[in-house]
Amino acid sequence: MNFDFTLLFSYVYLYLIVFFIGINLLVWILYRAFSRVSDLVGKISPFFMLISLSISIQLPLMFVEINGKENMILLANVFAVAALIYLFFKMIDVFLFDFILREKKHLYVPPLLHNIILWLIYLIIIFILLKTAFDIDLTPIVATSAVFSMVVGLAMQDVLFNLFSGIILSIEQPFQIGDWIDVNGQPGQVIEINWRTTKLKTWTNDCLVVPNGKISKADLTNYFKPTRLHMEKISISVSYNAPPAKVKEVLMDIITQIKGIRRRPIPKIYLLSYDDFSMFYELRIWVDAYGEGFRIKDEINSMIWYQFRRHDI
Repeated sequence: MNFDFTLLFSYVYLYLIVFFIGINLLVWILYRAFSRVSDLVGKISPFFMLISLSISIQLPLMFVEINGKENMILLANVFAVAALIYLFFKMIDVFLFDFILREKKHLYVPPLLHNIILWLIYLIIIFILLKTAFDIDLTPIVATSAVFSMVVGLAMQDVLFNLFSGIILSIEQPFQIGDWIDVNGQPGQVIEINWRTTKLKTWTNDCLVVPNGKISKADLTNYFKPTRLHMEKISISVSYNAPPAKVKEVLMDIITQIKGIRRRPIPKIYLLSYDDFSMFYELRIWVDAYGEGFRIKDEINSMIWYQFRRHDI
């Protein structure tokens, strides 16, 4: 039988028409019912894509006769069933994770762990549909692919290591989105955690991409745990001519004038050592969050210059 290009074009045109008309209709309905339109459409768009694909396959078959028509109808039905199953599990997903856990219980589920659970469910459904509709059994392929899996595992060991490190990080949650952390001496604010990497925004407003495997091996400091309260240390060298009591009094007066410094715990001023030409002091203050440290240090150091000149220190 000669290939019918007209039928091919009809499939393409019908799919596009059904898909775009349906999406616009769905957006209008959601716009009238909900406020977060884009979020909802994004979550159920695969359902509508599968449904429109099923319709675009079945519509031309109502007007033409081709060999294998029964198989095409069966394929369209599989797409329709897959769409309904997807919608069912997506409704459960939204209700359980978004409504119950996040909004009611205020529990944070890591996106990586959430995605793994969903993909495992989808893979099981795909296996069942292939077995039921087309009698395709993938179990022997999975069972006899040990050598192939070993080769792939060796070739992708770094990727797999980063993947499993990401899973462990999602379960343990040593940090979350928005936390300021330090990875081997490189500080940054966590802006994204995905399957393979963690992305940090540095002080210079650059994006630092760190493989999860590297983070699992690194010396990690989280400046937001156990609380966001953070100690800042400021070192000052003062002439031997200035009495320590006077120096501490002026420094404490400066501390009380700076906004953002906590009054509890009480700020401390220590005379730590006598150097060759000056005395070495250290201020220990508490701020609400790690990100405030640079601003507060700048204000303190600037005010020290003026106050020391005023008090002849």
